[in-house]
Amino acid sequence: MSARPPHLRPSARRFALSPRPVVYAGNRVRLLVNGEQYFPQLLAAIDAARHSIHLETYIFADDNIGQRVTFALAAAASRGVQVHVIIDGFGGGEHARRLVRELGAQGAEVRIYRPERWWRLERRLLRRLHRKIAVIDDAIAFVGGINIIDDHNHPGGERGRLGPRFDFAVACEGPIVAAIALAGKRLWWTLSLVDPTERAGPLPQLSGQPRTRYFPDGVRASLLLRDNLRHRRAIERAYL
Repeated sequence: MSARPPHLRPSARRFALSPRPVVYAGNRVRLLVNGEQYFPQLLAAIDAARHSIHLETYIFADDNIGQRVTFALAAAASRGVQVHVIIDGFGGGEHARRLVRELGAQGAEVRIYRPERWWRLERRLLRRLHRKIAVIDDAIAFVGGINIIDDHNHPGGERGRLGPRFDFAVACEGPIVAAIALAGKRLWWTLSLVDPTERAGPLPQLSGQPRTRYFPDGVRASLLLRDNLRHRRAIERAYL
């Protein structure tokens, strides 16, 4: 017997039957406005990292901010921290390819998501990596809309008269970090062509007792991985 809701178009049925996002209680979430609040927090977390760093970004600029993040990642890798960086092939441009060499020389690993190839024009290459995620030691995660780029319109500069640009990120601690870390690991494994049976290290625990810190007075949070192909309405559904 089929459980499909009757009298619904295929797209509406998919929406009605799609799984609800997992909600994790006991999280601490802090809103960070613009790079002025985000980058000091990110750099401090990278500097304090002891085990692992996973960073995803669309743009990794070769400016003051980009250089500071590069230096912090290189320093972490040189002291034995596992550093994984994923940069979009279009947003990162030529600088992303330089980072493969520069960070690689310090022991970090960099993957380029769908590198630009002028001789291969495929429709799938139009789908880019727009996630901006950082996970440090599987204990704190940053998610939002801020690339690794100086987003401040400095007074006196070419764009200074435009005033500040606004974008946001959130710093997360608690059980939700395991879900964010797993999303990052899955993309890393895919880009690294790692066979599922050879994936080393424990998976983040998504049920039962969380590995990450639990905050009794914390908030409930979900991780929604939205794209314009398969999950266009993931965010809307989470509120219904």
